[in-house]
Amino acid sequence: MSLGGKCDGNLLSLALARRRCQVVSMSMSLQLVVARGTARGLLNGSAAADYGEVLHLHRLLLEEGDELLAARLLQLALGMDPSPAEIAAFGVVR
Repeated sequence: MSLGGKCDGNLLSLALARRRCQVVSMSMSLQLVVARGTARGLLNGSAAADYGEVLHLHRLLLEEGDELLAARLLQLALGMDPSPAEIAAFGVVR
């Protein structure tokens, strides 16, 4: 059904914009699911990570509001022995 000229394009643009918003929100949810799963794997010892990955996951989980899991990652980072290069790249956790 044609609504005439510009109207058709605007409706199509609106539909595409809504679709893009859904994809962005889904990928953010997927990112959070993956971050949580990775963090749990690190904490229970079934996965290994470097100092930088632990700090990156810590920041991501804090941004997403998962303070408990982020705090547990911070404890893990405190127990790690980072190399001088890792300290230079990611800083020292205190």
